[in-house]
Amino acid sequence: MRNILLTCAVAAAVAVLSAQVTDPLPNVEKRGLTVRIQDLVRLPKTLGLRPADQDVTPSGWARVSYVRDLPDGRRFANDSRGFIYLIDRNNQPQLYFDFAKLFPLAVYNRLESGRRMGHGPVPRL
Repeated sequence: MRNILLTCAVAAAVAVLSAQVTDPLPNVEKRGLTVRIQDLVRLPKTLGLRPADQDVTPSGWARVSYVRDLPDGRRFANDSRGFIYLIDRNNQPQLYFDFAKLFPLAVYNRLESGRRMGHGPVPRL
């Protein structure tokens, strides 16, 4: 029995060690596709808008979970503290809708990440 347990423990240790990835992107071939990542905009500071016990991330500048482009060319971003911003062609945010003002008793600290949660106010297309 002791030998079986020892064998299982060694097999488990070998499995864990062999599962470690030393190089997550080995031999990446470039084939003409380029991805460029750049900062677009910084949304207004909503940090401190709600008491710390009512905010999931009280230290965060703004709680952005998506940026969406509409077919008519407008670009929107949300702040899970209750705001939707319109981002103009010069990448300047303008407050488009204030859910927090319309619904002052809403509970925004439960808008955490998870399965289809945590998106805050989301405009539909």
